[in-house]
Amino acid sequence: MKFNLFLFLILLINLEIFSQTTSPFTSVTGIGELNDFSFSNNAGMGGVGISNGSYWHLNNQNPAALTSNIFTTFEMGFSSDIREVSNNKINDLNGSANLNYVGFGIPVIKNGKWVSSFGFNPFSSVNYILYNEEILENTSALARYRYEGEGGLTQAYWSNGFKLLNNLSIGLRGSYVFGNIKNETSIILSNEDQFYTTHYESSIYNDYNLSSGIFYKKE
Repeated sequence: MKFNLFLFLILLINLEIFSQTTSPFTSVTGIGELNDFSFSNNAGMGGVGISNGSYWHLNNQNPAALTSNIFTTFEMGFSSDIREVSNNKINDLNGSANLNYVGFGIPVIKNGKWVSSFGFNPFSSVNYILYNEEILENTSALARYRYEGEGGLTQAYWSNGFKLLNNLSIGLRGSYVFGNIKNETSIILSNEDQFYTTHYESSIYNDYNLSSGIFYKKE
């Protein structure tokens, strides 16, 4: 009972501290930089995993491959990220390390005939601060811009793999994606210190997703 309570607390904390990589690339799209859903065994092979079934590791990319998990499985992963960003003026090195995912796998029917998995993982991340300066046209005023964003989306999923034949399996994966993303743009003019404006935007996301998979294995 104490162990189950500990895992539940981890799941609650997990919603708040999923990877928040500091990167200007998280500002390119509205929901930030997308995660590839890799667990540790997939990430260790460059993200490969759609056709990679394993006794010991959960497959978060293809639900049909879960039929390889004949044991009850619990996985928790941490990730670190170090990036170097530079231009002709400055060079910046930053990094982060966070809890990345939590997953459970349970054989409902033995011999991999039905395996169910559920857990949490980051869907996207937003975390950037960018600066820009320019001379306004037909004036001598220098405009200083500041762009800042933070937040991200989290995915709670439930996957099921079903073995149809000895070598053939199908799977279904349902997920709920939710989160909050904040963006702020500020501008100040060099010759008008009293002129300072900020545009603040906070967006709340929630949606459902359903995907399927097929897995065929032949030694």
